[in-house]
Amino acid sequence: MRNNRWRCDHGWDIDLDDGSTNYEITNNLCLNGGLKLREGFYRLAENNIMVNNSFHPHVWYGNSEDVFRRNIVFGPYRPSGWASPGVRNATTI
Repeated sequence: MRNNRWRCDHGWDIDLDDGSTNYEITNNLCLNGGLKLREGFYRLAENNIMVNNSFHPHVWYGNSEDVFRRNIVFGPYRPSGWASPGVRNATTI
């Protein structure tokens, strides 16, 4: 998922749920709902902008190998449920 503009007024702008695996989410503009990752592996979220929201790590596995780096978020991370520190290279503004 690259170079897109997203807006959802009733949930997350980008919602990878229930084991979504092997995704690259780069250079996107999320205008309202932010980005949610849940129960998956090998996802890269890089160089995204989340306006009026943030990053939502839900039910993360410690060995997920997910990477969340070089993103701009407008609020603190919003984990829900069991969120393990499985994220690597978390550098964010």
